Amino acid sequence: MLGAGVFTGNTSQNGATVAALRNVAARLTLVEIHARYAAHGFDLQALYAGGRLGDSAKVTSAIGLAAPKSIKGGYVQAAYHAWTKDEMDFAPFIRFEKFDIDQQEDGANGIFEDPTGHDRVTTLGFNFKPANDVVLKADYQHYQKERGISSINLGLGYMF
Repeated sequence: MLGAGVFTGNTSQNGATVAALRNVAARLTLVEIHARYAAHGFDLQALYAGGRLGDSAKVTSAIGLAAPKSIKGGYVQAAYHAWTKDEMDFAPFIRFEKFDIDQQEDGANGIFEDPTGHDRVTTLGFNFKPANDVVLKADYQHYQKERGISSINLGLGYMF
């Protein structure tokens, strides 16, 4: 399977919630492409997304936070359905992610880019489906740039 999507539009709502954004277009354009291949118990996925925010300097000034000028990132993931029986499925996976958020700084007003907006993440985990509509998830994430930051995540999903 291969897919893609594009969005573009003005996002400032003509100052409806922040008066300083009146007459600021803040056009946001996003593009994404994704692929998935599944065969012989393997499930391979990849995704890339990127975008630009126009008028980011005006948005930064209006909201007092470093608005993103551009964003890009993606991941590749491989899973293997190691054990299946009836509705049950156990699939360990590994995912490699990279993201980069380039923010508009305003040094005169003390607004600077968030240093955590650029990183690489490795995730190792598993999904266990005891039934078709239920999934139990666990994973370990390691952030490469932010030394020492790792997390263990647990999740439960139900489709109704």
